[in-house]
Amino acid sequence: MALSSLIRISTAAIAGAALAALGIWLGGGDEPAVTDNPSQPIQEAVVYLQPGETVVGPNLLLPIELEVRGTELALQYDIVPLAPPVFGIEIDLDTLPAFWRPASGAAIAAPETWTLITTEGNTITGTTANTRSRAARFQVPEGFTIDLVDEIWIDTWRMRVPVGFDITVERGQPLPIPLDVNSAVALRNILDQDNNTILQLEIASPLDSFSRKATGFSGLEDLPQLSGIGPDWTAVGPLLDSSNTGGQGIQLTYEGDGLGAVIPLEAVTTDWVVFERPIVVDLATVRETLDE
Repeated sequence: MALSSLIRISTAAIAGAALAALGIWLGGGDEPAVTDNPSQPIQEAVVYLQPGETVVGPNLLLPIELEVRGTELALQYDIVPLAPPVFGIEIDLDTLPAFWRPASGAAIAAPETWTLITTEGNTITGTTANTRSRAARFQVPEGFTIDLVDEIWIDTWRMRVPVGFDITVERGQPLPIPLDVNSAVALRNILDQDNNTILQLEIASPLDSFSRKATGFSGLEDLPQLSGIGPDWTAVGPLLDSSNTGGQGIQLTYEGDGLGAVIPLEAVTTDWVVFERPIVVDLATVRETLDE
C-alpha cells in the first residue's frame, strides 16, 4: 500500500485500534485475553460487498476496465443502486414525477474528482465529465502503464437531492427569487385576458457543466419546475417567446376569477450536493482481468 494511503486512514480507525488494545491482557505467561464482559459473545462483522464493489452514497461503483491510450488513463465503471430489488416489484423510473428521477443517464450519486496514486507514491488528479459519464480520466506521463497504478480514490462526489417548496411572486416586482444554489426565477410578464391570465416566468440557471443544469442539454427535468397552487391553474408549458431568457422560461395559465397581486406558486427543483469524502475504489476485478 502506498504511503499516501496511510495518511487517509481516519482517526476513528486509530481510536478503534486503541480501544481494542485496552481489551488485551497485558500480564505475563499465556494468560488469555480479558474483556469487560467476557460472557458477551463476540459478533463478527458481516461484509456484504463483493470484490470490485465500492459504495458511493446510495450507489455501487463497479470498475469495468483500466486502459491507457497515449498520455491518458481511463477508468471505465458502472453505477448501480446499492439496495437490492424488491422481489415481485419493478419500479419504472419513467412513471415517477420528473423531479424524483434523474435526467436520462444520470446517477443518483456521481463521482466528480479523483486521485490516482502510483506505485512510486506520486499522485495524479482526474475528473469525470458529468453525471452521465461513466469514466474517470487522468493525464499520465508518456510510457505510463497499468501496473504503475497502486490505488485510485474518489475525492469528491455529488448526490442528487430533490426538494420542493412554496414561493410567492408579486406584480410589479420582477426581482429574481432563489430556487436553489444554481437557479432563480423572476416574473417576466402577466397577461390579463378575457378568459384567463397567463403568467410568464424567467428561470436563470447558470451552466453547471457537471450536472448539466442548463438549457441546450438533454434531461430538462433537472431544471426547476414551477406550478400554480390551487385548482384554477390549468396549464404549464415552456415560455413561447423565450428570446430574452436563453430558452429557459415557464408559462402558467390561470382560469380563475381575478389573479391577485401576490401569486403563490410551488417550486420543485434538484440540488447536486457535493461530498468531500474520499473513497478508495476497489480495483480487484479489473486487476484480475489484466492478470489473465
